[in-house]
Amino acid sequence: MKLKSLYIKKYKNLSGTYNFEKSNAYIALIGLNGSGKSNLLEVISIIFKIISGLCPKNSIGDFSFTYEIDGSVYYAEYWDYNGKLFINNTQRRPNSIISCYSGEDDRLWKHGYEDYYVRFFNAAIAGGEYKPTSLYINKYCWKIAFISLLFSENEEVKRFITDKLHVSHDTITVQFKTKKNANPQAHDASNWYKRVETKFGGKEILIDELINNEDVELLCGKYPYLTNDQIVFYYLYFLYMPDKRGTLGLEADKIIESIDIKLNDYFFDNLSEGEKKLILIECITKVLGDENSLILLDEPDAHNHIAMKKDLLKLISEFEGQTIMTTHSPMFLNKRWDGFDENNIFYMHEGKIESTEPLMHLAELTDNEIDYFEGSFILSSKNILVTEGPYDILYLKHAIEKFADENPNYIKLREQVAFMHAGGANNAGSLYQQTLYPYINKIVNLVFIFDYDKEGFEGAEKLKEIIVSNGDTKPVLLFYQDNYSTPRTRKPNDKDTDSYMVEDLFNSDSYTSVTNKIHVNSHKEFRNITWNDVITSNKRPKGTTEAIKYYIQDNYASFDKEWLTNFKPVLNKLLDVFKLN
Repeated sequence: MKLKSLYIKKYKNLSGTYNFEKSNAYIALIGLNGSGKSNLLEVISIIFKIISGLCPKNSIGDFSFTYEIDGSVYYAEYWDYNGKLFINNTQRRPNSIISCYSGEDDRLWKHGYEDYYVRFFNAAIAGGEYKPTSLYINKYCWKIAFISLLFSENEEVKRFITDKLHVSHDTITVQFKTKKNANPQAHDASNWYKRVETKFGGKEILIDELINNEDVELLCGKYPYLTNDQIVFYYLYFLYMPDKRGTLGLEADKIIESIDIKLNDYFFDNLSEGEKKLILIECITKVLGDENSLILLDEPDAHNHIAMKKDLLKLISEFEGQTIMTTHSPMFLNKRWDGFDENNIFYMHEGKIESTEPLMHLAELTDNEIDYFEGSFILSSKNILVTEGPYDILYLKHAIEKFADENPNYIKLREQVAFMHAGGANNAGSLYQQTLYPYINKIVNLVFIFDYDKEGFEGAEKLKEIIVSNGDTKPVLLFYQDNYSTPRTRKPNDKDTDSYMVEDLFNSDSYTSVTNKIHVNSHKEFRNITWNDVITSNKRPKGTTEAIKYYIQDNYASFDKEWLTNFKPVLNKLLDVFKLN
């Protein structure tokens, strides 16, 4: 299964054509809140809902949808001029459509799956259907997903349980509680559960006994091709999920009221949310989905530990079907992780898919210190401040925090301005031309700030030439100063007393630990100065200037406002040029 393209006339902030031809595995949608990522998942879900014969609650108007299965291309179209859905005669749906979201937002559920869920369960009680072709999986499926993994014969799944979850089969028990007055129809799923009740009588069951006991064999005449891990998932989904007394108008009712699982002497509920989400994705990709399945994942990495994000990306990238996912995580799409592929990343802004080339340039120029997600945030911002290096940003934000009580407008710099660095003064021109200039019409205010030294001045001059050649008048170029009444127009020499660097904004009292080291009595003492007691980083300075620089890097976060007063003219200047006063 491969999604090729989608045209949508108008749905929320989506419109136009979305082309995914260049992707070769998963499709990752990145962008800020409101960029349209989740709307795209909704549209795809609604289209397949229409194909299956259900009318959506929200009309999506004209659309055209193209995908490929086993080398053949299929499409569905709807045009208002005749008010009819067109599906080509050899239409083939994915083997399964699985949508997963573990958060509290139920938009995707309501727009794409609620109607299908109701139709499936109401029809299933009469006909013994218990394998839905469209699945919505969320936190209510954590336990049944885990049980299905325990039934798996897949060696990778077995290693996941032992190596990632650190769980041994012989420590796991499961206990089912039957709903009072449950009166199920006789079919494969309810017959299996009846055998479980007869054999174990509602007691705790060692999972290996449930798996291997011949008296509770997983017989499945309706779907003989299913494996045991798939069968137990669909049985439990069918027996545990519906709620007749709920608000959906279901005729079907659950048979299993609750499921308790113990592992390693603690309850399943004690697993972290990240571990439970990893269990869901493992189940979806290794048990439920196949090469002709479509999986939609809305923020699968939310609230996950960084190591689990890494495991998630690997799982998703190895899945042979089509996965489309959204993410807010700056770490999830990490270039250094297994599974990263820039061809599978699609940057969304205001409902459109835009080129990721500027993001790639930004990552390369900063040696991946600014990754794809942070880059998408920056390029979506109206106000951007570019510094020479990353410590400039840390120092400025620290000063903002310290002086916010004196001038609340400083908070606007932190909240309304995107900070980024160029990786050096000489990189500023490349950063502007390759990354920022393509978005210049969307940027309201763009400011570059440099050290007033030889390198900073030359970098600013090169940048100015590029700006002029583009006919651009928007960027503002500044130097660090403690007094902006006199502009800096003359190129400083290396040892020019008028030069001024970001470190010069710190009061000299802040680094007396360094300067006091040079007050020694002899040549031998000076020659053998060590900085171990004042510099905690691994960097070794070439002299006192670098020693001060490294000391500030190590200790700036502990500096209070009396050592930062020279930052206020810089912050005030930034307020002026960004028009935030």
